[in-house]
Amino acid sequence: MKPPLKNFGKFSPHLVSTPSVVGRGVFGYNNLNIFSIFFVFPMAIQSKMTSPFFSQKPEESRPSCQKGRYLVFFILVVVLTAIAGGLGWFVSRFPSDTITLNSDYQAVFLDNGQVYFGKITQQRTEYLYLTQVFYLQSGVSALDAEANIALVKLGNEMHGPKDEMFISNDRILFVENLKDDSKVVQAILQYQSK
Repeated sequence: MKPPLKNFGKFSPHLVSTPSVVGRGVFGYNNLNIFSIFFVFPMAIQSKMTSPFFSQKPEESRPSCQKGRYLVFFILVVVLTAIAGGLGWFVSRFPSDTITLNSDYQAVFLDNGQVYFGKITQQRTEYLYLTQVFYLQSGVSALDAEANIALVKLGNEMHGPKDEMFISNDRILFVENLKDDSKVVQAILQYQSK
C-alpha cells in the first residue's frame, strides 16, 4: 500500500478517497482521480501563493502599463517627426538637379566658352540631352549683340553628327531659357522654315 498524501491547504480528504477513474490512478496513486487533479490541486496551489508577486491583481498594474505605452508612443512620434524635419531641412539646402524649362529653346554655356542652342529634352544626373542643336559660328562672341548672328546647324559638319548632343553636366556652367523674340530663336525658326 502506498503512503497517504499530505494535506495541501484546502485539499479535502473526502475527494481524495473517491475511486480512481484511470486504472492505478494518476501519478501512481489509487486514491486520486481526474477531478482531483483538475479542480482540487489548482486550488491548493493557489492558496500557497502568498508572495506579493502572485497576490498582486493584474487590474492594478494596467494603468501604469498603459501610461508606459502612451509614453513610448509619444516618444516614438517625437523622434520620427524630428527625423522627418531634419531630412526635409537637409534636402532643401541642396539645389535641385533639374532645370526649369520655361521656353521652347535654351542656351547651354560650357566651361570651354562654347555655347549651344536647342531644346533640352532630357535631364539626367550625368548628362543633359539637347536636340535641334545650333551653335555660333567661330569668331562670333555670344555676348556680341551688334554683330549679325551666324548660327550653324549641328549635323552639317564634315564628320556628319546627328542633330542631338549629350552634354556632361560637369562641363555646363549655366543654362538660360530663350525668349521667343530673341535673335537666336528667330534665326532658328527662319532656318527651320526653309
